[in-house]
Amino acid sequence: MDEQLTSMRLDNGLQTIWERVGAAPVVALQAWVGVGGADETAAQAGLAHLHEHMLFKGTQRRKVGELARDIESAGGEVNAWTSFDQTVYHLVVPRDEVELGLDALSDALQNSTFDPEELKRESEVVVEEILRAQDSPARRLSQATFRLAYGTHPYRLPVLGSEESVRGFTREGILAFYRHYYRPDNVTLVVVGDVDEGRIEAQIGAAFAGWRAPDAPLRRPVRPQEPPARALRVERLEEDVQEARLALAWPGPSLHGEQLAAVDVLATLLGHGESSRLHDRLHRQRGLCSDIGAYAYTPTDAGLMMVSASLPAAQLQPALAQICGELAELCHAPPSAGEVRRAQVQLLSDDAYARQTVQGQARKRGYFAVAAGALAFEAQYHAAVSAVRPAAVMAAARQLFAAPPAVVLQYAPGSASQLTDAALGEAIAPLWPPQKVPAGRRAATAPSPQRHTLPGGAVLILAPDSGPVTSLRAVALGGLRYERQEEAGLAHLCTSVYGSATARLSPAALAARVAEAAGSLGG
Repeated sequence: MDEQLTSMRLDNGLQTIWERVGAAPVVALQAWVGVGGADETAAQAGLAHLHEHMLFKGTQRRKVGELARDIESAGGEVNAWTSFDQTVYHLVVPRDEVELGLDALSDALQNSTFDPEELKRESEVVVEEILRAQDSPARRLSQATFRLAYGTHPYRLPVLGSEESVRGFTREGILAFYRHYYRPDNVTLVVVGDVDEGRIEAQIGAAFAGWRAPDAPLRRPVRPQEPPARALRVERLEEDVQEARLALAWPGPSLHGEQLAAVDVLATLLGHGESSRLHDRLHRQRGLCSDIGAYAYTPTDAGLMMVSASLPAAQLQPALAQICGELAELCHAPPSAGEVRRAQVQLLSDDAYARQTVQGQARKRGYFAVAAGALAFEAQYHAAVSAVRPAAVMAAARQLFAAPPAVVLQYAPGSASQLTDAALGEAIAPLWPPQKVPAGRRAATAPSPQRHTLPGGAVLILAPDSGPVTSLRAVALGGLRYERQEEAGLAHLCTSVYGSATARLSPAALAARVAEAAGSLGG
């Protein structure tokens, strides 16, 4: 693939990044504006997101609808999104229409008029979006989790704002916000695709040359720092839902946190995909939930480690206890090297898959340049992920899960009445409060394994550990290497049915015995 990456800053302060990617005759153009939902005052809640709706709705040169029509009639597309930290405007155009795309972005960023009638219509569109979010059990759970996990930081509030705040906006207030934040020294332009290397810099310069930055430096509200969590926080959502949901959140690192890579690996091996610990042990082995996952949210400011599950309401307490037991295990025993390698491959491959389109590559470039503050951050992050070792994952787990979690439970009225505060405390007990390390012994140090030969000749290896989980594994020589040609696949067949039944216990009796011990059995 033909690629060339160039970064430069124009005289007006506009940061520009362009990259030639000749895989397809198209070009992605993205304008990353350094303002998001977390930069708003209480009266401005939802204002950054409303700009996302309005910026392509008319300028001093283009009437309402003309900008999108210009791009789409040339074979392109228009889109935008808003986060807590940025607002991004996105075009994809054929390679011969790069100047049109640059002109459209430049026009919208500098000259949007916020037509009063269109503003009134789009405000109602945003209100409908807010109401749809309130009708979604998953969105209500997510909003409650952020509200509970962040007591003071603006990440606690929805990016969409509220029905009251959006309906309370005035055109004068919207224009003031636009003029304050939409300035060249607060924007990063990213252009990725089949660009003309000999012309693209001049094309960018011509499109944005007339944009002038104000003399005064940009000022934004100071974001309050989130104080350490000191107590368990619980919220119950008794709602008309068919299936219960559970969410747990712990304070996590920001994008610049020292443990960022280890925490991402931890979240991935815990709850990313069917091979992850939580999915394998709670869904596949024990059937406690229909779906479960873990995610590390690492934005500009301090983020969250989150675990969420969908399950029958009657399983809330045992599922919560099992989740906390699995997390406690990682605090006392490192994951295997194989688990860590799988998580590393998943993280790095997800990044690779995101780059399959020019818009995906532009998004990566913009994210690392704006959110992380440096294009080089991506290579540094990939190197850090590749360097994570099992001990670092255990250290990250100990630091994360030493804090009390925020717990949100969502279930139909009356369906989980048995989940009292006492029952919740019992379910979380394996993890919180954290187990104390015995005096005189450091947590990271474990006794050396002991080797014994049993009377029959079998070798027994004991590896004492202070954790709440005991693991037993029997290993014998076998497998494909020992099979004759006519026995090919026999070892795999044996391991696939191992643990299903014994000479003394039926499948149901064996499963019950294992479940009574809160264990798992497999081969």
